[in-house]
Amino acid sequence: MSTFINSRPVYPSALSLSSVGSTGTFTEIAALTNIGGYGITKGTVDVTNHGTTDGYEQVKPEGITRTKELSFTGWYLTTNTHHTTLLSSAMDAGAVVGWKVALAGTSSNNIRYGDGNITSYSLGDLGVAGQVNFTFTLKPTGKPSDWCSSTTS
Repeated sequence: MSTFINSRPVYPSALSLSSVGSTGTFTEIAALTNIGGYGITKGTVDVTNHGTTDGYEQVKPEGITRTKELSFTGWYLTTNTHHTTLLSSAMDAGAVVGWKVALAGTSSNNIRYGDGNITSYSLGDLGVAGQVNFTFTLKPTGKPSDWCSSTTS
């Protein structure tokens, strides 16, 4: 088990970040309590023509795949102070960070990662036992590992 803060998280998922993108060294910074839904959308091109017999438009997938912002809520680890500057300075600088989420479980199939830009960040209230919680959102850039697949790339 990771070196989570002095409480037991409900969902033992961990967040790690790298200040130089997903090819850098990741540092585990938090126990996650909530991960907002990941999603992608694909653009379409209208190919409806005068030969359409049912009155419905006809489309085909085309163009870029767009990623949805990921939102995270968690507890900072007391054993790491990396978070005190990484999130806010990366957001201020518009720098790409590497993100990695190890979902509950021990299988490598439960790890998702990629590059992204931090689009919001806030510290929460001080927890009952002294934990510091936080929330931030990240907009993936480039193709992340497949969140829905059973293997990682």
